[in-house]
Amino acid sequence: MAIVLVARRLLRAGLDSLAADFEIREGGLEVTRERLLELAPGADAIVADPTVAIDEELLDAAGPQLKVVANFAVGHDNIDLDACRSRGVAVTNTPDVLTNATAELALALTLAAARRMTEAEADLRGGRWTGLRPDGYLGLELSGATFGVVGLGRIGHRYAELVRPMAGEILYAANSAKPEAESELGARRAELTELLAECRPHYDALARVAIRG
Repeated sequence: MAIVLVARRLLRAGLDSLAADFEIREGGLEVTRERLLELAPGADAIVADPTVAIDEELLDAAGPQLKVVANFAVGHDNIDLDACRSRGVAVTNTPDVLTNATAELALALTLAAARRMTEAEADLRGGRWTGLRPDGYLGLELSGATFGVVGLGRIGHRYAELVRPMAGEILYAANSAKPEAESELGARRAELTELLAECRPHYDALARVAIRG
């Protein structure tokens, strides 16, 4: 039976699917480099994540039968691609899996900052909220605001889609124009300095509210 080394931990759905056909070696969340090198010999596949360095040492420890390194991540900065290529080891990643989740988190942070939600919650939990104040925790209204997106790749595009219903204008800074996104989202390309200048009044208003509050 072929061996799959799960360098740290894999979600149960993926682990159960692999366990049906392969022998699983799992390092665990606290696995050390030394332990990984002990587990690697004979592995036909390695499932890594961004915290695991897949370099020549680990590839050599696994052996010549290693066929694939599957990165449980959007990127692959932790993997020595040249070392894998020279050994005929395929490398995979999951580039689209977190696009929506990351964009939604960015939207959540936008709303939290504008509406001073984190500050208000901290005061409530800390027993510092004493009742209604007309000038308390006044935030910034985002409806009609100018939203600036630095980079309009997968995540930036999805974020722009999410804020479009409330945005007065969407600006984006990117190395190249995105005509399809401009047509779809009504976005306008701007230099980074212009984007920051256009968005600054909203941030300045939020800062004034925070200082006054």
